[in-house]
Amino acid sequence: MTKDQPREYPNVFQISPEAAEHLYQFMWLFWEKRAGQDMDDGEVAELLRQHEIAMAEPPVAPIRDTVLSILQQVHANGVEFSILELGAANGSIVHVIDKEVGLDGVRYVGIEPWGPFIEDFRARFPGQTMIQANIDQAIDLSSDDFGTDSFCVFLASQVFCMVEPDRVRRYIKHLSGFCNCLIIQDTIINSQSQLSPNKVAIFPFKPWDMQFYFANPFEVLLNEFGYRIVSNWEMPPKQGKHGWSIFIATK
Repeated sequence: MTKDQPREYPNVFQISPEAAEHLYQFMWLFWEKRAGQDMDDGEVAELLRQHEIAMAEPPVAPIRDTVLSILQQVHANGVEFSILELGAANGSIVHVIDKEVGLDGVRYVGIEPWGPFIEDFRARFPGQTMIQANIDQAIDLSSDDFGTDSFCVFLASQVFCMVEPDRVRRYIKHLSGFCNCLIIQDTIINSQSQLSPNKVAIFPFKPWDMQFYFANPFEVLLNEFGYRIVSNWEMPPKQGKHGWSIFIATK
Protein backbone atom coordinates (compact mmCIF):
# COMPACT_ATOMS: atom_id res chain seq x y z
CA MET A 1 0.00 0.00 0.00
CA THR A 2 1.24 3.49 -0.80
CA LYS A 3 0.27 6.78 0.77
CA ASP A 4 -1.82 7.65 -2.30
CA GLN A 5 -4.00 4.56 -2.22
CA PRO A 6 -7.48 4.89 -0.65
CA ARG A 7 -7.70 3.78 2.95
CA GLU A 8 -10.88 2.23 4.29
CA TYR A 9 -12.11 1.38 7.77
CA PRO A 10 -9.19 -0.48 9.35
CA ASN A 11 -9.01 -4.24 9.27
CA VAL A 12 -8.67 -5.61 12.79
CA PHE A 13 -6.43 -8.57 13.51
CA GLN A 14 -6.21 -10.62 16.68
CA ILE A 15 -2.82 -11.75 17.91
CA SER A 16 -1.47 -13.52 20.96
CA PRO A 17 -0.26 -11.55 24.03
CA GLU A 18 3.28 -12.72 23.20
CA ALA A 19 3.04 -11.30 19.68
CA ALA A 20 1.54 -8.11 21.13
CA GLU A 21 4.60 -7.70 23.33
CA HIS A 22 6.89 -7.97 20.30
CA LEU A 23 4.77 -5.41 18.45
CA TYR A 24 4.85 -3.06 21.42
CA GLN A 25 8.65 -3.29 21.63
CA PHE A 26 8.85 -2.40 17.95
CA MET A 27 6.53 0.56 18.49
CA TRP A 28 8.66 1.61 21.46
CA LEU A 29 11.71 1.80 19.20
CA PHE A 30 9.71 3.76 16.64
CA TRP A 31 8.33 6.36 19.07
CA GLU A 32 10.98 6.63 21.77
CA LYS A 33 14.10 6.15 19.68
CA ARG A 34 12.61 7.22 16.31
CA ALA A 35 14.34 4.16 14.91
CA GLY A 36 14.57 4.08 11.12
CA GLN A 37 13.28 7.64 10.65
CA ASP A 38 16.65 9.35 10.04
CA MET A 39 15.32 12.89 10.32
CA ASP A 40 17.57 15.86 9.61
CA ASP A 41 17.40 19.10 11.61
CA GLY A 42 14.82 20.62 9.29
CA GLU A 43 12.53 17.60 9.58
CA VAL A 44 12.84 17.60 13.37
CA ALA A 45 11.99 21.32 13.43
CA GLU A 46 8.92 20.72 11.28
CA LEU A 47 7.78 17.85 13.53
CA LEU A 48 8.14 20.11 16.56
CA ARG A 49 6.08 22.81 14.81
CA GLN A 50 3.32 20.36 13.86
CA HIS A 51 2.99 19.07 17.41
CA GLU A 52 3.12 22.57 18.89
CA ILE A 53 -0.02 23.57 17.00
CA ALA A 54 -1.77 20.19 17.22
CA MET A 55 -4.17 21.21 19.99
CA ALA A 56 -5.21 24.31 18.05
CA GLU A 57 -6.64 22.20 15.21
CA PRO A 58 -10.47 22.09 14.76
CA PRO A 59 -10.98 18.32 15.33
CA VAL A 60 -9.65 18.51 18.89
CA ALA A 61 -11.79 21.49 19.94
CA PRO A 62 -13.57 19.33 22.57
CA ILE A 63 -10.23 18.76 24.31
CA ARG A 64 -9.35 22.47 24.29
CA ASP A 65 -12.80 23.58 25.37
CA THR A 66 -13.03 21.02 28.18
CA VAL A 67 -9.58 21.82 29.58
CA LEU A 68 -10.21 25.57 29.50
CA SER A 69 -13.67 25.18 31.04
CA ILE A 70 -12.38 23.10 33.95
CA LEU A 71 -9.47 25.52 34.40
CA GLN A 72 -11.84 28.48 34.68
CA GLN A 73 -14.05 26.65 37.18
CA VAL A 74 -11.05 25.67 39.30
CA HIS A 75 -9.62 29.19 39.25
CA ALA A 76 -13.03 30.64 40.16
CA ASN A 77 -12.73 28.68 43.41
CA GLY A 78 -9.26 30.07 44.07
CA VAL A 79 -7.52 26.74 43.46
CA GLU A 80 -4.51 25.88 41.32
CA PHE A 81 -5.37 24.09 38.07
CA SER A 82 -3.22 21.02 37.48
CA ILE A 83 -3.01 18.79 34.43
CA LEU A 84 -1.02 15.61 33.77
CA GLU A 85 -0.42 14.55 30.17
CA LEU A 86 0.88 11.19 28.99
CA GLY A 87 2.63 11.15 25.61
CA ALA A 88 2.87 14.92 25.84
CA ALA A 89 5.14 15.59 22.84
CA ASN A 90 6.17 19.25 23.24
CA GLY A 91 3.13 20.30 25.24
CA SER A 92 0.67 21.59 22.66
CA ILE A 93 -2.08 21.99 25.27
CA VAL A 94 0.21 24.31 27.26
CA HIS A 95 0.58 26.56 24.22
CA VAL A 96 -3.22 26.74 24.06
CA ILE A 97 -3.61 27.55 27.76
CA ASP A 98 -0.83 30.13 27.63
CA LYS A 99 -2.39 31.86 24.62
CA GLU A 100 -5.95 31.82 25.98
CA VAL A 101 -5.58 32.60 29.68
CA GLY A 102 -1.90 32.53 30.63
CA LEU A 103 -0.13 30.12 32.96
CA ASP A 104 -0.60 31.85 36.32
CA GLY A 105 -2.10 29.32 38.71
CA VAL A 106 -1.44 26.45 36.29
CA ARG A 107 0.65 23.38 37.06
CA TYR A 108 1.43 21.19 34.06
CA VAL A 109 3.30 17.89 34.18
CA GLY A 110 4.00 16.15 30.90
CA ILE A 111 5.39 12.66 30.36
CA GLU A 112 7.24 12.11 27.09
CA PRO A 113 9.98 9.72 25.94
CA TRP A 114 11.53 11.56 22.95
CA GLY A 115 14.39 13.94 23.74
CA PRO A 116 13.79 16.71 21.13
CA PHE A 117 10.19 17.17 22.30
CA ILE A 118 11.38 17.50 25.89
CA GLU A 119 14.15 19.95 25.06
CA ASP A 120 11.77 22.12 23.04
CA PHE A 121 9.17 22.19 25.82
CA ARG A 122 11.65 23.00 28.58
CA ALA A 123 13.08 25.87 26.54
CA ARG A 124 9.60 27.32 26.00
CA PHE A 125 8.12 26.72 29.46
CA PRO A 126 10.86 26.60 32.10
CA GLY A 127 8.31 27.04 34.89
CA GLN A 128 6.46 23.84 33.98
CA THR A 129 7.50 20.18 34.18
CA MET A 130 8.29 17.63 31.49
CA ILE A 131 9.42 14.19 32.65
CA GLN A 132 11.31 11.94 30.25
CA ALA A 133 9.71 8.51 30.61
CA ASN A 134 8.08 5.75 28.63
CA ILE A 135 4.92 3.97 29.76
CA ASP A 136 6.79 1.42 31.89
CA GLN A 137 8.62 4.19 33.72
CA ALA A 138 5.46 6.31 33.97
CA ILE A 139 3.71 3.54 35.90
CA ASP A 140 6.29 4.00 38.66
CA LEU A 141 6.10 7.81 38.91
CA SER A 142 4.83 9.18 42.22
CA SER A 143 3.84 12.45 43.88
CA ASP A 144 7.51 13.03 44.59
CA ASP A 145 8.16 13.10 40.84
CA PHE A 146 5.08 15.20 40.07
CA GLY A 147 5.40 17.74 42.87
CA THR A 148 1.74 17.17 43.75
CA ASP A 149 -0.40 14.27 44.95
CA SER A 150 -3.38 14.91 42.66
CA PHE A 151 -4.37 16.46 39.33
CA CYS A 152 -7.56 18.15 38.15
CA VAL A 153 -7.30 16.61 34.67
CA PHE A 154 -5.41 13.83 32.91
CA LEU A 155 -4.92 14.02 29.14
CA ALA A 156 -3.84 11.31 26.68
CA SER A 157 -4.24 12.12 23.00
CA GLN A 158 -3.77 9.09 20.74
CA VAL A 159 -1.51 7.37 23.25
CA PHE A 160 -3.23 4.25 24.61
CA CYS A 161 -3.66 2.90 21.08
CA MET A 162 0.13 2.65 20.91
CA VAL A 163 0.37 0.54 24.07
CA GLU A 164 -0.59 -3.09 24.54
CA PRO A 165 -3.51 -3.75 26.93
CA ASP A 166 -1.64 -5.04 29.99
CA ARG A 167 0.37 -1.83 30.23
CA VAL A 168 -2.74 0.27 29.63
CA ARG A 169 -4.49 -1.55 32.47
CA ARG A 170 -1.57 -1.06 34.86
CA TYR A 171 -1.28 2.61 33.98
CA ILE A 172 -4.99 3.30 34.49
CA LYS A 173 -4.80 1.52 37.83
CA HIS A 174 -1.85 3.74 38.78
CA LEU A 175 -3.62 6.85 37.49
CA SER A 176 -6.76 6.13 39.49
CA GLY A 177 -4.91 7.02 42.66
CA PHE A 178 -4.41 10.69 41.81
CA CYS A 179 -6.84 11.86 39.10
CA ASN A 180 -10.64 11.61 38.80
CA CYS A 181 -11.16 13.29 35.41
CA LEU A 182 -9.64 11.83 32.25
CA ILE A 183 -9.71 13.26 28.72
CA ILE A 184 -8.77 10.60 26.18
CA GLN A 185 -8.52 10.69 22.41
CA ASP A 186 -8.39 7.12 21.15
CA THR A 187 -9.87 4.50 18.88
CA ILE A 188 -13.29 3.11 19.75
CA ILE A 189 -12.60 -0.13 17.86
CA ASN A 190 -12.98 -2.97 20.39
CA SER A 191 -13.34 -0.41 23.19
CA GLN A 192 -15.97 -2.55 24.90
CA SER A 193 -14.03 -5.79 24.39
CA GLN A 194 -16.26 -6.95 21.56
CA LEU A 195 -13.49 -9.28 20.36
CA SER A 196 -11.89 -12.24 22.11
CA PRO A 197 -10.60 -11.32 25.60
CA ASN A 198 -7.82 -13.89 25.18
CA LYS A 199 -6.36 -12.15 22.15
CA VAL A 200 -5.00 -8.65 21.51
CA ALA A 201 -6.68 -6.65 18.75
CA ILE A 202 -4.50 -4.59 16.42
CA PHE A 203 -5.13 -2.65 13.21
CA PRO A 204 -2.94 -1.00 10.53
CA PHE A 205 -2.71 2.78 10.85
CA LYS A 206 0.13 3.66 8.47
CA PRO A 207 1.25 0.29 7.15
CA TRP A 208 3.68 1.95 4.73
CA ASP A 209 5.52 3.21 7.85
CA MET A 210 5.03 -0.11 9.68
CA GLN A 211 2.66 1.53 12.18
CA PHE A 212 0.14 -0.85 13.71
CA TYR A 213 -1.99 0.30 16.63
CA PHE A 214 -3.70 -1.57 19.46
CA ALA A 215 -7.50 -1.63 19.63
CA ASN A 216 -7.60 -1.81 23.40
CA PRO A 217 -10.79 -2.50 25.42
CA PHE A 218 -10.13 0.72 27.30
CA GLU A 219 -13.76 1.40 28.24
CA VAL A 220 -13.72 -1.91 30.08
CA LEU A 221 -10.38 -1.03 31.68
CA LEU A 222 -11.67 2.39 32.77
CA ASN A 223 -14.76 0.81 34.34
CA GLU A 224 -12.59 -1.66 36.23
CA PHE A 225 -10.99 1.19 38.15
CA GLY A 226 -14.11 3.21 38.83
CA TYR A 227 -14.26 5.51 35.81
CA ARG A 228 -17.33 6.05 33.66
CA ILE A 229 -17.37 7.72 30.25
CA VAL A 230 -19.66 10.74 30.54
CA SER A 231 -19.06 12.46 27.18
CA ASN A 232 -18.04 11.22 23.75
CA TRP A 233 -17.29 13.15 20.56
CA GLU A 234 -16.74 11.16 17.38
CA MET A 235 -13.87 12.65 15.41
CA PRO A 236 -13.51 13.11 11.65
CA PRO A 237 -11.69 10.26 9.91
CA LYS A 238 -7.99 10.15 10.78
CA GLN A 239 -5.63 9.06 8.00
CA GLY A 240 -8.77 8.23 6.04
CA LYS A 241 -10.12 5.93 8.78
CA HIS A 242 -13.15 6.19 11.00
CA GLY A 243 -13.33 4.94 14.55
CA TRP A 244 -11.71 7.73 16.63
CA SER A 245 -13.35 9.64 19.47
CA ILE A 246 -12.62 12.02 22.31
CA PHE A 247 -13.90 10.80 25.67
CA ILE A 248 -14.26 12.33 29.09
CA ALA A 249 -14.26 9.78 31.88
CA THR A 250 -14.83 10.60 35.55
CA LYS A 251 -15.16 8.84 38.87
